[in-house]
Amino acid sequence: MEALAASLPTSLGRVADQRGEPRERAARRILLVDDQPLFAEALATVLADQPDLKVVGYARTCGEALAGLNTWHPDLLLLDVEIRTCDGLDLVSRVLDCVPTVLVAVLTETEDVDVVVEALRRGVAAWIPKSEPVSHLLGVIRGLKPGDCYLPPRLLGHAVRALVTTGQDGPLAILTPREHEVLQCMVDGSGRDEVAARLYLSPNTVRTHTQNVLAKLGVHSVVEAVALGMRCGLRPSTIDRS
Repeated sequence: MEALAASLPTSLGRVADQRGEPRERAARRILLVDDQPLFAEALATVLADQPDLKVVGYARTCGEALAGLNTWHPDLLLLDVEIRTCDGLDLVSRVLDCVPTVLVAVLTETEDVDVVVEALRRGVAAWIPKSEPVSHLLGVIRGLKPGDCYLPPRLLGHAVRALVTTGQDGPLAILTPREHEVLQCMVDGSGRDEVAARLYLSPNTVRTHTQNVLAKLGVHSVVEAVALGMRCGLRPSTIDRS
């Protein structure tokens, strides 16, 4: 872990001060948190070529990540919330409890809206799918500032809708963002296969979400769930079904 950080260059960017004289500006210090060593090493190699970005450490577990906050004093954590050794979302909360000023950017494979929304609630500054081009990743982490909240465009609308919906009072507040989307599809009159296509889920997953919706709302049929949803303000939508 320390060898990975030690192998990276320590060059600093240079800027001009108010007197026009050059002065050194420290590179953004990055702590990588990922339990896939080959991916982390490849990413560290890419970042090593960026003079304004510097990987100072690598952690494969939540314990290593938390210890690394004091050891390496990073400006930004680039972490995978799907890390197998612990709860990645819980790690986000613990990191920001320890160092509220650190920026946390999620770099992961999942695009599950429920997970994205929960990460936003816990204070992440960016959510970047691993499928994004390297140039885009570099642009995002290079430009992040306190208070930022970056999501890729394809996730933004779903996340905003989920955040707004879960902010409602009443019976629907108990539903997760994904369950809200499934209920909205019910209100739209979509069958299970159409819901699966619209939300990029399997029919079996839709069935599970539907059962959870019915159980949480205390109803026994889709018709009852739709009626309750409409009493709480849901209306048929024109969601893009392409």
